[in-house]
Amino acid sequence: MTGRNRFELTDIPWDQVGSNLLTACLVAAPLALGFGTGHSVAGGIGALGAYLWTASHITDKRPIGLPIGVVTAMLLGLAGGMGALAGRHLWLLVVLAALWAAFQAVTDVAGGALRLPVALSALCMLLSAIGGGATPIGALRHGLLTLGGAAWITGTEVVRHPPWPSPDRGMQNLGVKAVRAAWPTARPFALLLAVPTALVAVVLGAFQVSHGAWTATTVLRVLRPDEATTIARSWQRAAGTVAGALLAAVLLAAAPTAETAVVVMVVAVTAMQFVGPRRYAVYTFFLTLVALELSSIGHAAAWGVAFIRVLLTLIGVAVAVVSGLVYDRMTSG
Repeated sequence: MTGRNRFELTDIPWDQVGSNLLTACLVAAPLALGFGTGHSVAGGIGALGAYLWTASHITDKRPIGLPIGVVTAMLLGLAGGMGALAGRHLWLLVVLAALWAAFQAVTDVAGGALRLPVALSALCMLLSAIGGGATPIGALRHGLLTLGGAAWITGTEVVRHPPWPSPDRGMQNLGVKAVRAAWPTARPFALLLAVPTALVAVVLGAFQVSHGAWTATTVLRVLRPDEATTIARSWQRAAGTVAGALLAAVLLAAAPTAETAVVVMVVAVTAMQFVGPRRYAVYTFFLTLVALELSSIGHAAAWGVAFIRVLLTLIGVAVAVVSGLVYDRMTSG
């Protein structure tokens, strides 16, 4: 894994504090609006779209081109609607989990602008399936709310950092041709990622495990073609999740309020922009805080969900490591 995982205060670019804080406030705006208007669940879905859009471009240099911004929003909206519908139908969830995992693998091998948007959209699909899913109309609403949150951030990003002076960040930089060309090379990795993700979806979906999608998302985020990277990311994912879940449990038990959820999201998203995904353990710590706060919206405050998150993450880590070991033995033999 490239980059060091340790984060120190001297690493903070203090001149970017204001800009990053503003971004975090914009991400949390749909959540605050939802609470303020009495539509907290809708606000949470919109905030998820805004958050995943921001995470998709957290390592990009400003300004972000309009084409990739729009495509990211559309992918998230599509994934959100698909996931909400798939939550009601196990067979559909398994098929979509495998397809999105394969899509993630191909774009990861291809590199380029679509890599993180596709990976975060795959995550969005699985997270949207939590809670038993929705009817077709409900799934459409869920997708539109996710799209709305992502489109909100796309619009504010264009206003804050106009891409017009940078024509080289246009449609040609989506890298669609590179994705097509990467398919033959990416097929082994696509199979490696799709099979365990689908199997996890089958088992946890069949037994109706609450928040079981968190296990599948862990597999997607830590499993890589080489064994060493998978193991390193697994340790970091586990450590960050445990620490984040412990703090989330305290917050959910002590201050389960709308104001707390918005403040936590603002603080976490601000910090994530400074830390960056290369410091994966610390990044996961803040990611866990956001995930648990959003998943608690619309439900009675239950700090125990934090420990469910830890357990399901550890299961996902184990599945990823075992899958990586089996793959490594098969390909090296």
